[in-house]
Amino acid sequence: MKMIKHISVFVVIQMFFFLQANSQFKSRISLEIIDINYNKGNVVVRYNINNSRQKDNIRVWINVFSSENDTIRAKSWRGDVNKFVNGEGEKTAIWDVGADGIGILDSIYVKVSASVQNGFYLDSPFILSTVFPGLGDYKINPKKPYWIYGALAYSFIGSSIYLNNYSYNTFINKYKPTETVQDKDTYFDLSKKTKTISYALIGAAGAIWAIDYYRLLKRTKQIKKAWEKSYPVRETPT
Repeated sequence: MKMIKHISVFVVIQMFFFLQANSQFKSRISLEIIDINYNKGNVVVRYNINNSRQKDNIRVWINVFSSENDTIRAKSWRGDVNKFVNGEGEKTAIWDVGADGIGILDSIYVKVSASVQNGFYLDSPFILSTVFPGLGDYKINPKKPYWIYGALAYSFIGSSIYLNNYSYNTFINKYKPTETVQDKDTYFDLSKKTKTISYALIGAAGAIWAIDYYRLLKRTKQIKKAWEKSYPVRETPT
């Protein structure tokens, strides 16, 4: 198979990043082509990923087009392409042109695309909200006072513990030693009432956690759906 060794390559760089409100949720990456060359039947693409973090999961793919803007089904890639790569630094992707049975190439252009897909960032809000309700919501959107959830939840828990102890002490230290029927009834009712309120408060605290989990689950589903809509088609029909 005869191949044209000189390939005129036009580079189009496309980025997909997800615009969450929290800076911890988004990574404003940029791609920089260092060099593209044709060598012994291979197209070698060297590029940089800038403004990313070492822990970022960055999915990279490359589309190849003819000078007439027709898609070339470039499948035989190796290196830093069609998989997740981590962090910043120089990356290399190599397309084995001959392995794909491609004929004579006069001119092509390459579109390098990347998307940040940090799955852990969708899990960590649940971890944070388990420790302190609302903290996970704050990670997604720090502009709203979600700390109120945690403040209410823990104040309910503290009040519940206090009232439960008060109910116990009332029963042990006042109800039991009292001899008159009227006083016994009074202390018994007080002990029972405070215990009921204690249970209600602990239930309210649990409800706050449950509501927060529900909100986070709904929000993360929306984010994942937005991610999926941002994914380009890997292969176009021939």
